[in-house]
Amino acid sequence: MPEWADIEAQPVTSLPQAVLEGTMDAMRRSHELSAPARGVKPRVPPGKSATSPAGMLWLHATAGNRAVTALLEVQRDPVPVHTPEPAIADRMTEARDQVTRGQVDAPAFEHYRTSKPGTVAHVAALLWLNELDLVDVDPTGSGIDKKAGRKLVTDFNAMLQARVAKVLTAKLRDLIKEVNASGTKIGDQVEAILKESPMWGEGAVADRLFDEWVGPVKISAQSPEAASDLWTALNKAGSGSVAKKRADHLSKTAVKALDDAEVSAVKTLLDPSTTWVVTPEETTDLTDKAAAVLGRPTIRADSAWKDLRDRMSTLILAAESDIINATIPQSKKLPLVPASWATFRNRYVATLTKPMWTFYRDNIVDAEIFGEKVKASTDSSGVHKDVAAVLPLLEESAMRLGGFATRADLIKANQRPGSEFRFEAMSHPDWMGKARHLSFHGTGRAMDFRLGKNPAFGGPTHQLVSILGGGELSELSAGSTQQRLDLQKVAAHNADVVRLRADLQKRLAAATDDQEKAQLQSDIGRIDAHLRDSVLTDPTTVKVRGRATETHRQVKTIESKFLATWATITLMRKLPLGDAMAALLIAENVDAASEAAKQALDAAVRAKSPDVGVIRERIRRIEEVRTLLTNPTVSIRETNQTQMLKKVEQLSKSGLTDMPSWLVQAFAERGWQWGMWSGFADAMHFDYMGPVADIRSEAQYL
Repeated sequence: MPEWADIEAQPVTSLPQAVLEGTMDAMRRSHELSAPARGVKPRVPPGKSATSPAGMLWLHATAGNRAVTALLEVQRDPVPVHTPEPAIADRMTEARDQVTRGQVDAPAFEHYRTSKPGTVAHVAALLWLNELDLVDVDPTGSGIDKKAGRKLVTDFNAMLQARVAKVLTAKLRDLIKEVNASGTKIGDQVEAILKESPMWGEGAVADRLFDEWVGPVKISAQSPEAASDLWTALNKAGSGSVAKKRADHLSKTAVKALDDAEVSAVKTLLDPSTTWVVTPEETTDLTDKAAAVLGRPTIRADSAWKDLRDRMSTLILAAESDIINATIPQSKKLPLVPASWATFRNRYVATLTKPMWTFYRDNIVDAEIFGEKVKASTDSSGVHKDVAAVLPLLEESAMRLGGFATRADLIKANQRPGSEFRFEAMSHPDWMGKARHLSFHGTGRAMDFRLGKNPAFGGPTHQLVSILGGGELSELSAGSTQQRLDLQKVAAHNADVVRLRADLQKRLAAATDDQEKAQLQSDIGRIDAHLRDSVLTDPTTVKVRGRATETHRQVKTIESKFLATWATITLMRKLPLGDAMAALLIAENVDAASEAAKQALDAAVRAKSPDVGVIRERIRRIEEVRTLLTNPTVSIRETNQTQMLKKVEQLSKSGLTDMPSWLVQAFAERGWQWGMWSGFADAMHFDYMGPVADIRSEAQYL
């Protein structure tokens, strides 16, 4: 192997893994012979010009010309002439000149279009390896002895990334202008996209439009500036067309006009399925299978097959709606129809690893909690089987913390709030249409207690209650990220132990040997003791229970002051000019909270406190309340001044929660989060944070 080959191949592995990761696929070419040569431009060995006679001979020799090889063996120079590699300073100057002249601008966008990571750093890395031919130079300067040389490399890398960011942003901005002036082009693209697959939600269509206009690029916080703006522009341009075409193709009349035999064939194929049909390729595959079931040609060039393929997305949505209605109890007030299912389907696909109906059959079961029976056969009811397995632990904790000797005592005392544990097959079209994932209710992992006594409220209303109550509901520790992580740990441990206990119970039921039975019973006893006693000693469990206890105390303190303040405001309203006086008192409270927050921010900045971001967010929320109070026509987070004050009035009558402290503690120590989150309070709500089957890992705790 020539010496230059070693020089070319080795440096690839010296680049940082984060830079190289994902680049190999993008750099692969059809004519490549081996992995080490990817992205490396072949060079003529030093001292040989490709166009000189010696250079041409060398090229023939390396191409396998034996005669030329033999000739070279005879005529080889006794002392090879080596031309030194250019100095690093010269190479950086040359590369910098290429970038300055704009020679990498067009390739930069082409790399971005085909680069799945879709980041400036990744595009710069591809330019570094390919167009700039710096494969033997690490962008971090690693391997360069002199400090000045390393600085030249890192400075150039920073310049390159800045240039890439500028070029990509400019190109994306140009595309936004094209989108805004696209006329019927977007509508035609939407029509084609709807035929490709049954993913008919606005967001999914916007993703496909982004593929059409740019490429299959991931959009994230590391994307170049304007990438998300382009997606938003595409979503806005396409959403009207999506809604109209969805209504046209899936109207009651249009669905009724579908071929019953075709719908039936698709239902037959989808009903037992354990996977979603998502991609165009999967939709095409289903078309082949449906054609076979119908006894039609499965040749894709056949016109009848093509017609069936064009209808397949609509057939899938109609068939899935029928399957869901036949499998899952549905509310008569909110029937599932293909048009609504097409709107919500994205959220189910993003959350469940199995189709909704299969998930229901495999996971949603009957259960009982605190004497309340939950039936999977009842509309909007049912519990995930993995949650049902740990509910007895929750009851044990509630009895201990509430001071009840038995479960019967707990039920008889009637101190438990009425419960509602529901699996939401289809509900809340208003907010479900905007969510990326299903809520915990949508997977059978959430429990509610008496909506009227433990109301849900968010946005500016949430902040105004906090202001009037002299606290910050958004900053309570039970809603912190750390609490969620700790609850996941506690719930996962309990779930593992409960699963082990169930396995031992099965073995005990099947055992015939007395000695084996005794050993299994002893093992089960030890597990029961651990589940009973560990909640008192496990450090993580003690922490999550403590946070929930303190949060409950703070909520009740805020509630008490809020009720007293609002009572004063209510009395003022009964006096002459009372509304104006009440408004002034509310405004004074808001001003005082704003001033206190600004002073806290100044102190946090001076102290370089990690709370700076939290306090800035608090100030932003307070300003939202001020905006609504001063401008009745403004709406923020779907709330205006009238709605905000009306909700606050309702809360003054119900209070924030009647949840007893022992119940909040019981849920927390068994791995459930109480509904106190940033910008939102839902004191009736508990989410099970343990792992459950058939939920996508990225959606498990969202």
